[in-house]
Amino acid sequence: MGQGLLFPILNTAITDPASGFLPTKVTEATRSFDYGLTIGIFFLAWFLGAVYISRISDSVGRKKGIIICLLGTLIGYALTLWALRVNSLVLIFLGRAVNGFTAGSQPIAQAAMVDLSKNKTEKVQNLGYIIAGNAFGVIAGPIFSGILSNKAFIGTFASLELPLYAATGLVLFVLFLILFFYQEIQATYVPLSIQPQEVILQLWRITEFPVIMKISVVFFFSQFVSTTVWVFLVNFMSNRFDFGTPGTSASLIIFGISMTVAGFYLVPLFEKNFVKQTIITGAILTEILSILVLILSPNFLIACLAISVFAIAFSVRYTIFLVVYSLSASQSEQGWVMGVSIALFTLGGGIASIFGGQILGQGFRYPFYMAIISGLLALTMIKLYWRNSSEIRRILQ
Repeated sequence: MGQGLLFPILNTAITDPASGFLPTKVTEATRSFDYGLTIGIFFLAWFLGAVYISRISDSVGRKKGIIICLLGTLIGYALTLWALRVNSLVLIFLGRAVNGFTAGSQPIAQAAMVDLSKNKTEKVQNLGYIIAGNAFGVIAGPIFSGILSNKAFIGTFASLELPLYAATGLVLFVLFLILFFYQEIQATYVPLSIQPQEVILQLWRITEFPVIMKISVVFFFSQFVSTTVWVFLVNFMSNRFDFGTPGTSASLIIFGISMTVAGFYLVPLFEKNFVKQTIITGAILTEILSILVLILSPNFLIACLAISVFAIAFSVRYTIFLVVYSLSASQSEQGWVMGVSIALFTLGGGIASIFGGQILGQGFRYPFYMAIISGLLALTMIKLYWRNSSEIRRILQ
C-alpha cells in the first residue's frame, strides 16, 4: 500500500512546479532525475535490507522479522511527513531509504506462506494470495492519495501529508494484528550470522546453484520490465493525459484491481492448464505488447485496458516465478531463495528508477522503451538458458 500511496504524492510533489515542494527555478530534467532517484533510493535500500531481514527471519522467526519491518515503516513515514512539511528533498531521500531497508516483510510473508502450505496446490494458492495482498495495497494506496489529498473530496482538510497520517494508523493496526493474532509455525531455524559482505554473498551464492542462477537471469530482466512500468506509470499518465494526483491514482487502482483478479482466479487456472515455461514466456510477451499499446494509446480508455492486461500478465508471471523459486530450493532455504527473488527485484527496481529518471527528461515514453528492451532480453535468456536444461524443464512442468 505504501508504494501505491506514495508514488502519486511524490510524483506531484517533485515533478509538478505548482506543488511548491522544489523551487520553481528547478528544471524539468532535474525534477525527473530527482523523482527517479527518490524511487531508486527506496529500491536500492530495499535490496540491501531484504538480504539481512530475510536472513533474520530464518534465524529468529517470521513474526519478529515482520515486526521489525513494520516499525521501520513507521519511522520512514514520519521522516516523509516531516520532509513534506519543511520541503526537504534530503529528508524525502532519508525517509525512502528507511522505508526501503525495512520493506523486507514481503519475502518473510512469502516464506511464511510456504511454511503454512500443506502441499503443492496450497503453495500455489497461498503465493497467489501474496499477489492479491499486494493488489489490495495497490488499490488502497491510490484511493488514500486521491481522496485525502484532493480538496474537491474533503475540502480544506486535504493535503499531501494527510494520506501518510492515515497510512501510519493502518500500519499501527497491522502491527497490533501481528503481535496478537499471528501464530508462527516455522519448524527449523538457522544460526544468525550477519556480515557486511552478506549482500554480495547472498546473490553470489546463486552461482553455486546453476538451476537457480538460470532462473534468476530471466527473472531479473522480466522484473525490470514490470518495475519500470510501475515506477513511471503515474508520471506517464500525468503527462499523457494531463492528470493530477487523483487521475494518476486511478491508473494505479486499475492496476491493483487487475492484480487482484489475477491473484485469486487466473493464477490457479493457468498453473493447472499450462506448463510453467509457457506461462512465463506468454506473460512476458503479453507485457511487452501491453506496453506498446499503452505508449501508443490515443485515449484514456485504451490506456486503461493496456494497464489492466499488463497487470494481469505481471501477476501471473510473478506468482509462477515464486513457485519456481520455491521448487528449486530445499525446505530449509525457503527464506534465502525468497530473499534472492526480492533482492533481484529490488536491485532491478533501483537501476530502473535511477536510469529511467535520467532518460525521463528526454520524454515521458523513454522509460517504457527501456522496459520493452528488457522484456526482449528476458525472452532471449529463456531461449538460451532454459531450453537445454533437463533440471529446469523438470521444475517448469
